[in-house]
Amino acid sequence: MSASQYTNEVPVDPLQPLSELVGWLCSTTVHVAIGVALGLFAVRVMRRRHLRWTWAACTLSVVLFAHSIFAGWASTLGTAAFCASARGRHWHAEDLMAGGDLAEIAAKRRGPSDALCTLARGLFERIVHLSAWTSLRDERVPVGRAEDGETLAIPLGSNSGGKHTLIVGATGSGKTVTETWLATRAIEAGLGAVVIDPKGDVRMRTHLVEAAHLAEREFIEWTPTGPSVYNP
Repeated sequence: MSASQYTNEVPVDPLQPLSELVGWLCSTTVHVAIGVALGLFAVRVMRRRHLRWTWAACTLSVVLFAHSIFAGWASTLGTAAFCASARGRHWHAEDLMAGGDLAEIAAKRRGPSDALCTLARGLFERIVHLSAWTSLRDERVPVGRAEDGETLAIPLGSNSGGKHTLIVGATGSGKTVTETWLATRAIEAGLGAVVIDPKGDVRMRTHLVEAAHLAEREFIEWTPTGPSVYNP
């Protein structure tokens, strides 16, 4: 009886490493082919959208640093980003060398840095605009804009006079909204506000309560049924 009958070893396939190598090569080839196709498509989309090739370079950096997140698609996305970056950079250089309209269009393409600058500028302008419309400056409060865009403001809490403001307008023109705006700005500035509202506007009351709460001020409400006190 042969010795092989007394062993439990599984016979080793000498071609297994070769088959695994062939499978890996086929899988890698498919991923690379898909990546190249995606990259060429992406670079054309970026060119049509007037985006600079640096967007693809940033994507490549993200894929390299976070390749574990993308699992098996990391090689495909990396190939696509690299292909789009290389082709886009070469295309951009050709446009600049050609001069004329092509160079002008190429110079106007927007990259990630341009987008960040635009975002930062927009946030800064929004903060400046918001701060200008939510605080008293030189004892004046903004109430609107003129036709030329200039901000219109009226005195509020000033010691130099101008303590009375008349608000007129047709029904639904925003008189109550303007009055609510002035009262809430006064509360935020630390001034006292006495509001007499025969109509009992719910939105006005809500804004006044919120303003008093944010300013940590006491809000006292009186109605024919009796007074109510709201402490922050």
